[in-house]
Amino acid sequence: MRIYFVALLLLSLIGCTERDEVTDSQIRFTTAMNEHKRIVAKANSYLDKNLADNIERNITHLIYAKELAYHAEKVLKSAKIIGVHTVEMRALDKRLSNYDREALILAVDLLNTSLNKTIEFKQTVREMPMAPLSGVSLNSKSMIGFMGDEYNSELAECCLTTLKDIDILLRGRNDDIAWAIRKKILNIEKHLSLILTDDEYQDVYSTQLATLVETLKVNK
Repeated sequence: MRIYFVALLLLSLIGCTERDEVTDSQIRFTTAMNEHKRIVAKANSYLDKNLADNIERNITHLIYAKELAYHAEKVLKSAKIIGVHTVEMRALDKRLSNYDREALILAVDLLNTSLNKTIEFKQTVREMPMAPLSGVSLNSKSMIGFMGDEYNSELAECCLTTLKDIDILLRGRNDDIAWAIRKKILNIEKHLSLILTDDEYQDVYSTQLATLVETLKVNK
């Protein structure tokens, strides 16, 4: 009788342990899913409040929303929930990806703007009168230095800062056109420096940007 009682007690304890383990697993799953959905909802709410009609003004907001989306996915991975793609997350991903094409078009526009500003600066320097072999040459050098500072400042304000933000925004994309544009952004200082010193490279680079424009038109 005692043995039978002990056996029943052990079975009862095992059953409770199994139920506790299942319950703990379910709690972890539910907690992770709720946190995941909370972050996704936060991203959507942020976009609703901050997005404007101007894509250039939206870039930093989109970057932040994508960071939230990344953390929402990380919550599931940390809870070892693999292969689960919630409806909310799929909708957020689609919403964010809709802006990628606008960002790509803006990037090529800014790359062309930076090219044109560099060509204008180079032409202006070339058209400056040759300085005589007197103290005036120092003034000419000062003027070129001043113009160079102005050029760099205008370039950063109009193009470079936004281009660097676009590069961050597009890091999750692996398609050829996005990568081609990102490479141009990552190497823009090198490209513009070569344009200042090499007319042939200027033509090559202009052709490359024109090709990117046409590729974007085709891949709508």
